Amino acid sequence: MSRKRRQYARVRAQSLVAHLHLDGKLVGGGPVENISAGGLLVRTGQQLPEGAELQLDLVRPGMKKPFRLAGHVVGGGGPSGTPPALRIAFELGSDLPAARLHGLLHELGLRETVEPPAAPPPQAPPAPAILRQAASAPAATAAPLPPRAAALPVPVLAPRPVLLPAPAALTPWAPPAAAASVAREPEAALSLQQQVQELQQQLRTARAQLERHERELAALRAELRGPRQ
Repeated sequence: MSRKRRQYARVRAQSLVAHLHLDGKLVGGGPVENISAGGLLVRTGQQLPEGAELQLDLVRPGMKKPFRLAGHVVGGGGPSGTPPALRIAFELGSDLPAARLHGLLHELGLRETVEPPAAPPPQAPPAPAILRQAASAPAATAAPLPPRAAALPVPVLAPRPVLLPAPAALTPWAPPAAAASVAREPEAALSLQQQVQELQQQLRTARAQLERHERELAALRAELRGPRQ
């Protein structure tokens, strides 16, 4: 049902059945789930297109004759897991059906047919007077700063020359180890020459001994060959 129709208070319809007529023919019907001054929700397996114009016969135990109303389909549905349903909006053309509808709603237990207006949203409490004065007061401007004093020039001093004393004359110096090595060079050369001479003498002696041994060996060989011949 549209949001405009939801302005009416609804009530559960106990033992109320709606018969639906389309173009003068009965097309379906079923128990009414809930009803208001603007429309109803009927449980029926008959699905009709939105906007279809219907004639409704409302029947309830104790009624002498059905209560006929005009309406049109505004949608279907309902809570999930429940049988299919149709939402139908009433079209009340005169005061008589409206008065009888209100009487039916009263019998079903509905006392107010229109939903009470929604409560206005809470408003913030007014601000204290001191805050309002502070908000309306013009913003204070900062006082201008005094002008800065001009910087004084810094004197530049020329560097003064520094006079150093003349260096003293340096005398050449030789390490004592080098002088001693120069003095020992002739002695080392003489000692090396003597060693060479001694080695040569030993070599000559060794050669003489080798020649003597060779002669003795040759004599022994000759003696050994003599008796065999």
